[in-house]
Amino acid sequence: MVEACKSRFADLGNARFLQDDARGLSHCPDSYFDVAVFSFNGIDVVDMAGREAVLQAVRRVLKPGGIFVFSFHNAGYLEELYQYHWQKNPLRWWPNYQRKQHIHSLNGPKDQYQGKSYFFLKDGGEDFRLDICYIVPTHQLQMLDVAGYRLEQAVASLSGKEVSPDALDASDACWLYYRCRKI
Repeated sequence: MVEACKSRFADLGNARFLQDDARGLSHCPDSYFDVAVFSFNGIDVVDMAGREAVLQAVRRVLKPGGIFVFSFHNAGYLEELYQYHWQKNPLRWWPNYQRKQHIHSLNGPKDQYQGKSYFFLKDGGEDFRLDICYIVPTHQLQMLDVAGYRLEQAVASLSGKEVSPDALDASDACWLYYRCRKI
């Protein structure tokens, strides 16, 4: 991907493309970026210590008042994840059923996750090879607070609707997007 971007955007004089570990961002200077984006729930594939390291590393490379945007899997989606949903296309019925069965067999009963502030399970990402973190939205807020961020906006996946801070834990959106400011 880095090589493809370097080739495609070679005429941009102010663009750099490099590969780095989000838990350290060792190739990035301190207080350099106005905005950092961690897309497609990437933060959910590291353990909790790694998640905290990502928040600290991103904070380090952001300028004062910089913006951090990321998405994560919402623990409030657990019920939906474990349910079978009929789809309009009958060709999707069997694969959808198989996926739900696979979720059950790999992760056990959903009740074991109820009431936890976060949990890891295999939800089908990368053909069930990854343990994905699902986190309670207010727990993620607490982590952001400790790391030195302030939430400015939360948005539900699919609907694109803003979710107020007092309604975050009631959201059943699969993913939530947070826009935070470094304080």
